[in-house]
Order: sequence, then C-alpha cells, then structure tokens
Amino acid sequence: MKNKASGYLQLSKTEIRAAEYLYNAGGEFDAQAMYLVSQSTEKAVRALAEEASVLIGTTHSFDKMASLFPADHPFKERIADYDEVLSSASTRMRYVTEKGTINTPQKDTISEAIEEARNFLKDVRAYLLGNDLRPTLKR
Repeated sequence: MKNKASGYLQLSKTEIRAAEYLYNAGGEFDAQAMYLVSQSTEKAVRALAEEASVLIGTTHSFDKMASLFPADHPFKERIADYDEVLSSASTRMRYVTEKGTINTPQKDTISEAIEEARNFLKDVRAYLLGNDLRPTLKR
C-alpha cells in the first residue's frame, strides 16, 4: 500500500472515532459528528483513489468522486451511494440557511452513518491490504 493511502486510512480512523465521541456527547454536537463521518469516509475514498491513481482534486461530492473511478472499480457504486447523506454533511449542515435555520441530522441517521463508515473503512483497509478482493456491498 502506498504511504499516502496509509495516511488517509489513519486519518479516516481518527475522524470516525472523533465522530463517535461527539455523537455520544449529546445532541449539541450532532452536525459536527455527521461532518466527521463524511470526512472519515472521504479519506477512505481518497486512500482508494491513491492506490488506483485516480485524481480526485478538491471535491467533497461523493457522486463526483465515484465518477472519477474506472467503471469496473469494486467500490465505485458504493462511493456514489454515499452522496445523498454524506455530501450534504460537508456543506449544508455546516452553515446557516438564508432563513437562519441550522440543518441538523436525525440521531438515527448519524448512528447508521457511523456504522457504515466503520464498515467502509474496514472493507477499504482489507481491500488495500489484499485480504479481501471482493468488498462487501453497502449494508
């Protein structure tokens, strides 16, 4: 595994742990927890991109990131599936709307996203280490 990919996986692990910490701290930090879930998942995607020599650039859109992978990449579809929930966590949930409201995710959405991010990181790590060449489908 390339050094940069390994570094992205380490950041992903740290960010998912931070997301869990904030989630368990109470509702006050739910938007921040969801943001870190998104960031953790993005780092795992970037690790895959490093290994596949895919240039992602500065986008935070999971749909855009997925579109840059080859059609036969085993994680392409799974990455695209994250767009609806996680891309907005990097944008919409971090800012106040024009009406002054703050978008916050539902508790069950955060819990499910944390679980999926942990599974995704585990699957990406196994794939990059060559332990599992057929990643599981999105749960």
